[in-house]
Amino acid sequence: MAELWARLLGQEPDQFNPDSDFFQYGGHSLLLMQMIVELRKEKGHEIKLPVFLQKPTLGYLAELCKDDEHGAQKDTSIDQAYKDSRLLIDWESGPSLRVNADKKTVLLTGAGGFVGTHILKKLLCSKKQQVIALVRPKDGLDPAQTLDRALNTRNISLEPEARKLLRVCKMDLAAPGLALEELDLDVITNTVGHILHCGAMVNHLYGYAQHRQANVLGTLELIRLAVKTGIRRFDFISTTGAVAAEDQPDPNWSGYLLSKWTGERFTERMRRHDFDARILRVGYVTGHSRSGLVDHSRNHLSLLIRACAETGVAPDWDRKLEITPVDFLASEIIRLINMPQAAHGSWNLSGVLRLTWTELISHIENNGYPVKITSHQEWYAEYLEKAPEGSALHMLKGLYTEETPYFPDPLENNFLELHPTTHTQKDMDLAQLFRRYMNYYLDSGFIEKNE
Repeated sequence: MAELWARLLGQEPDQFNPDSDFFQYGGHSLLLMQMIVELRKEKGHEIKLPVFLQKPTLGYLAELCKDDEHGAQKDTSIDQAYKDSRLLIDWESGPSLRVNADKKTVLLTGAGGFVGTHILKKLLCSKKQQVIALVRPKDGLDPAQTLDRALNTRNISLEPEARKLLRVCKMDLAAPGLALEELDLDVITNTVGHILHCGAMVNHLYGYAQHRQANVLGTLELIRLAVKTGIRRFDFISTTGAVAAEDQPDPNWSGYLLSKWTGERFTERMRRHDFDARILRVGYVTGHSRSGLVDHSRNHLSLLIRACAETGVAPDWDRKLEITPVDFLASEIIRLINMPQAAHGSWNLSGVLRLTWTELISHIENNGYPVKITSHQEWYAEYLEKAPEGSALHMLKGLYTEETPYFPDPLENNFLELHPTTHTQKDMDLAQLFRRYMNYYLDSGFIEKNE
């Protein structure tokens, strides 16, 4: 195992010990999938990724290889999620919820993310709302500089009048107490009446253990902050992928989805203690409807589109897609949180645009990339499993198996259907939208031009 890690991570075998962590030595999702594939092909070991991610050390990997010989690998992520969903919250530790009832400032987490930057723009510029943006500093920048870089990357500008409504504070969802400074905590206590929790760690190849600190315990810290300071309104941004039949999580879920399921359980507990707590689930988020701009390297649908364009092949999925351009999604989130008749409950924000998988392939072909349809099994064995490093398909490894995926029907309680707006499919030209997306993919170098 040490020799395999040395080859993958560019180290010497004697650098490692049983407690060495794969990610602390420079491992990432692509190398992780390469390790799983090499263990299968060279050693005959079928290591279950969620199980390894519970404790990604060299010693644990060696144990799993032994367990694989006896069929003893066990994923305890769901057990941990159930246990976490019942973690203690002292509901009596704060003031009456009426204390902050008249305070209007919104506390926004995830303000530097793809969706978060667009929500921030809408809050400041459309609603003239005072906002405290909680931002984790990156790359030696302070929180304000980190946020400015994220806004600039997405071509989002804030006028001077909007910036007067904004306060940027340091925060880390994975740190005790969210790493909030005392002065910022005082300002939050005295001004905030609403928490909009959009921040999260997202990596569909990582396990529950890797998402737990930021997505589960970080959400719990925010709820405890709401309780402690009497902030009554709490909106939790989740995902349509975390909807579970009878609240039973799917054993095949990624660690990210399971962490969101746990956060939803926290939010439901808030309702039982008189908080105005909502769950807002988003589906496939696509690029801006006018510029096409998207964080494509982290966007699942963008990677699928690029994979079809690169290989000229697509699986024969019987699939319905519900996609929502990010600017539309931000508008609908703002509309929902300001709508009295939607003050409680769980709302699904997906399906501004609906199309089938076959229609999506047609749009790719109409933009100059011929695509052959093949069976899912052939696509998996001949293309996904053999995908070269750096390709879009290689980045999707681990998200699909040789079994044809199950794609659920559109969800009920869809906010966009129950409270329709002008952003409907009949008002949009799908062909034009996909031309904008493809133009952005080409201009940014995400997809190579087809000569």
